[in-house]
Amino acid sequence: MQRHSYGDNMTIRSLDVPERTIYDRSKSARAYLSANAVIYLFNGQPIGYVYRLRVWTFHGMHVGWMSDGWLRSQYGYCVGCTNFAHGPPYPGTAAGRRDPPKGPRQHLPAIMVRKRSLNAPAVKNRWSQTPLIVFLAWVQFQAGE
Repeated sequence: MQRHSYGDNMTIRSLDVPERTIYDRSKSARAYLSANAVIYLFNGQPIGYVYRLRVWTFHGMHVGWMSDGWLRSQYGYCVGCTNFAHGPPYPGTAAGRRDPPKGPRQHLPAIMVRKRSLNAPAVKNRWSQTPLIVFLAWVQFQAGE
């Protein structure tokens, strides 16, 4: 596991895994998780990062969870998944579909001090009513973009 330091003791640890595409419930690629745990939109814009299974904005707001290949809302509902997701409600692979082209990665914003996060919710083996694209837009909004 590698560390990427961004000043003021704010560190993002590398996942030591290849980039992983994040799919919505209809198996459409909407974002990807880089090897250094940053969530990027396909246009190259970083919108958040994963640290200790929690999804954070760069302004320090806790917005969700990432575990076992699942991206979950703060309430434990599934909003997205990778091809490496374990357990229900796995939508299957996106075999035969090509991911959108990735734009050049934009510079990472400064990482602010993380605010207090919620305790881990009970995992719900259901999809959230909130589509992944709406969740990602909300994360982007919370990041101040």
